[in-house]
Amino acid sequence: MVWNSIPTSNGQAADYVLGEPNFNTAPPQTTLVSTPAANNLFSPVSVTSTASGLLITDLGHNRILIWNTIPTQTAAPADLVIGQPDMVSDAENNTPKLCDSNGKDGSGNPIYPPRCGATLSFPRFALSDGTGSLLRMAATIAC
Repeated sequence: MVWNSIPTSNGQAADYVLGEPNFNTAPPQTTLVSTPAANNLFSPVSVTSTASGLLITDLGHNRILIWNTIPTQTAAPADLVIGQPDMVSDAENNTPKLCDSNGKDGSGNPIYPPRCGATLSFPRFALSDGTGSLLRMAATIAC
């Protein structure tokens, strides 16, 4: 949820929401499937801002969404994604799509490393220095 200014009273309503189509919609807590898109989130765990944009760590989709400018409306789509090749993928350590092959198997099919510098596995947070020049992330490394 986003407040256009710091709340000054208890229970102050947010101005708009990101990751959902409205304030009254949310995926059931029992569902383990949520189709990724540029305008939805599945278990967001961290929010940080840059000099002009916003980053949200989307744990459930194994990605970090980036808005180049601070969104100003409900369900605004993100501009970029880190950890996935596109906005509709969510595979943990999506190496076939993001990493170079490191050889071939006995049948001549490409094989991939378990992870590379472009993949994420349940990212926990993304922090910006506020200027857009430095980004730090923490993710679980799957073995």
